[in-house]
Amino acid sequence: MSESWVAKTKGPQFIYFFMDTTLGIKTSLFLLALLGVLSSYYGLFWLASYSICHGGGGVTVNTLMIALISSLVCKFSDGW
Repeated sequence: MSESWVAKTKGPQFIYFFMDTTLGIKTSLFLLALLGVLSSYYGLFWLASYSICHGGGGVTVNTLMIALISSLVCKFSDGW
């Protein structure tokens, strides 16, 4: 199907590298890596939710968890 869109000399074109079916086993490995990243973020936010519930909730616990999660997943470039 992809060769009906692009000339055969250029080969198939894919928007995402990990969805390229011409790579063989690499495609499966890339998808497993993406699943691993997704699962690690899911686990991180589950741990934050668990910590908030067992920390008693409240403004202080929620603020600390927001600061902790933000420092783990966001890049702050303020010249420290």
